[in-house]
Amino acid sequence: MLNILRLKDIFRDKNGKTLPYVKDITRSGAVVIVKLHGFIDSNTIPTIEADISDKRYNYLDSNILLDFGEVTHVDSTTLAYLISLLHSLKAHHRRLGIINAGAALLNYINIEKVGELVHIYKTEEEALKDLA
Repeated sequence: MLNILRLKDIFRDKNGKTLPYVKDITRSGAVVIVKLHGFIDSNTIPTIEADISDKRYNYLDSNILLDFGEVTHVDSTTLAYLISLLHSLKAHHRRLGIINAGAALLNYINIEKVGELVHIYKTEEEALKDLA
C-alpha cells in the first residue's frame, strides 16, 4: 500500500515544502484525494519540466482525485501541470479525476482538447465509485 507521505512528496517543491495550493491529502480506499485551494497559476506551480522527470513519480500507485472546490484562480499553467501529472499516472496505469472544476479550468481543458484524458466528475461519490 502507498505511503501517503510518499504521494504527498509529488505535491512538494524541490526544497520539500508543500506546494502552496495543496490544502489536504487523504485516502478513500484505492483513491487518493487531494484538496486544492487558492491560486494555482504560473506563480505557484513549480517548474513543470522538473516535475515530469522527477523520480518521485515512481511512487504513484493510486488513482488521484483532485478537488478544485476551494481554488480561486487557475491559468493555462494549471492545465500544463495537470497534463504532466496525468502523463506520469498513465505510465503507472493510473487515472486522474477532477471534481469541483471551475469554469476557467473547464475552458482550458476544452480549448486544449484534453477532456478525453481527464475524468471530470460532478460529485466526490461519483468519482470515488469510478476511480476505485
